[in-house]
Amino acid sequence: MNILCAWCEKEGKEAFICEAEPFDRPTLSHGICETHQKLLLLQLQLGRPKRTYPLRHVPRRHALPNAQGKNSPITLIHV
Repeated sequence: MNILCAWCEKEGKEAFICEAEPFDRPTLSHGICETHQKLLLLQLQLGRPKRTYPLRHVPRRHALPNAQGKNSPITLIHV
């Protein structure tokens, strides 16, 4: 099985990373090369804002429109 970098393949570059078991099957699988892995990790580190405030959970109210077009809470009817 040949492993190809999906990102290199999308960019039109040489995408072959390595060959893995089973060696007798001519199948393809996709992964990410070291260059794109380092680029992704760098982007994640740079794009992550530093939090100075604690995370807060805000509960959501699930609602469906009723016949009058207003939102009403979802109710379950057991028969």
